[in-house]
Parts: sequence; C-alpha cells; structure tokens
Amino acid sequence: MSAISFVPRLRGSSSDRPTRAPLLRGLRSGCRAFTGEVVAAVPVLRRRSDRQERAAWRAPVHLTRRGRLLFIGLPVMVATAAVAVALVILIAPATVTASTDPVEGPGTEIVTVGSGDTLWEIALAADSERDTRIVVSDIVELNDLETQAVTTGQQLLVPAR
Repeated sequence: MSAISFVPRLRGSSSDRPTRAPLLRGLRSGCRAFTGEVVAAVPVLRRRSDRQERAAWRAPVHLTRRGRLLFIGLPVMVATAAVAVALVILIAPATVTASTDPVEGPGTEIVTVGSGDTLWEIALAADSERDTRIVVSDIVELNDLETQAVTTGQQLLVPAR
C-alpha cells in the first residue's frame, strides 16, 4: 500500500527562513518531506501478530470436484472390495469331499477278479501288446494297491487298450 501526501508551504510565518517540514505518517521514522513537494509515502512493513499467523494457517480448505471424488470415492472403493473379498471367503465352501469309490477315467476299464486269477493274468488279458510288467505297475498305481495280491470278487481298474 502506498499513500501520497501533499505538504503545503506554510505562509504567513514571521520569518522568511525555511521551516522544518513536519513528519508524515506512513514514512519511516526520521524521514521528513520537503515543504511544497508531493511525496510518495512508503508504508512500514509490520510483522504479523500471532493471531493473524494462526488464522492464516487455519484458512478453510476448498476441495475441487476431482479432490472430493478422490477423498470420498477411493475409501468407498477399497471398502467395497474388502467386503466382496470377505463375502467370497465366507460363502465359498471350504470343504473338499473325497470318495473311495473307484472312478473310471478315460482309458480305463473295471475288471472283477475271478477265482484263481492273478494280477499278472489280468494285466496280460488287459493289454497283450505292451510289456506285462508295465501294465501290472499301472494296475497297482490305478488301484492304490499295497501288494500285488488280489482276492476273488475284487474290482480293479485296468488300462484300456
């Protein structure tokens, strides 16, 4: 801010000697203006008071539309995703069911062991073109047998030709 002051020349003084110009407001202390001249006053910078400084820091925050969307939308999206994950975890079945029944997969047949049959004979009858030892090991693996002994009436999965 600046102010312009005009100091008129004093007339009618008893002496014609120049008088001292009065101090002008807004000028630094000790600065005097010459009589009859237009002087631009230089304002003195004042330090802000503590109250003004605190008020400047507490100025209200104005959010733009983008800021409001980010400030509100982002937590809403994170909360929605967390709820969705929680629902999937709680609702999805956590149990696995296993069956001990033999399942006939692709390329297998179910054969019932007859009286006097051995695993070797069953493997030879199942696939006579392949090596019988490999077919026997396939039958043991398919049926999860601990030994190569079989009983009459037992059902075995054998590899199909």
